Amino acid sequence: MLGRAHRLAPQERSVALLYAQANLQSGNAVRAAALLEPFAGTESDAMFLDTYGGRAHALGKSGACPGGAGPPYPGEKGRMTRLFDLSTYAAAGQDQKAVEILAVVKRRMFADKRQSEFAALTEALATKHLHSQAVLEFSASIYNELNRESQYFEILIKLFDVYLHSGNVAKAAESLERLVDIDAYDYRNQERLECCAAAWMKPI
Repeated sequence: MLGRAHRLAPQERSVALLYAQANLQSGNAVRAAALLEPFAGTESDAMFLDTYGGRAHALGKSGACPGGAGPPYPGEKGRMTRLFDLSTYAAAGQDQKAVEILAVVKRRMFADKRQSEFAALTEALATKHLHSQAVLEFSASIYNELNRESQYFEILIKLFDVYLHSGNVAKAAESLERLVDIDAYDYRNQERLECCAAAWMKPI
């Protein structure tokens, strides 16, 4: 019945949410993901976030064809923690998906004045995925927004390495410029500058 209602009114958020919850309870987390995706970008409702986070947890525990949503996480803090089981997206190469959900959670937690908690959870995710450009860039933006200079400096170092390794010398140089602005006397700056110069001069 919910499936038929959704086919008749696919643009209705409430119908999509109910149908997604039914799919999640029956173990079809992939289908739940597809149903919620169109609404995720602007959503902040706790029930929606719980369902959306639940399917992320299911995907992480069961792979591409999950068999269940996993154990519940009690309370509001638990719901937000569930959403941070998003390392599965980064591990699967779906970095942008992880960042999209992080952006939704950020709005919710910042509105609740839980910036420090969000920064800590973001840091935990970035630490697990030091080669994920999208996750590291998101973390850098959070530290910069919160004026956490030391953490911003450390994440810029990681971004510099990722950019240089991927051949994006322009971005690496931009990261180095910010590093120099923060700490012009860091002894590693000269080494990074030499790496950038070598990459620029490397024959194509």
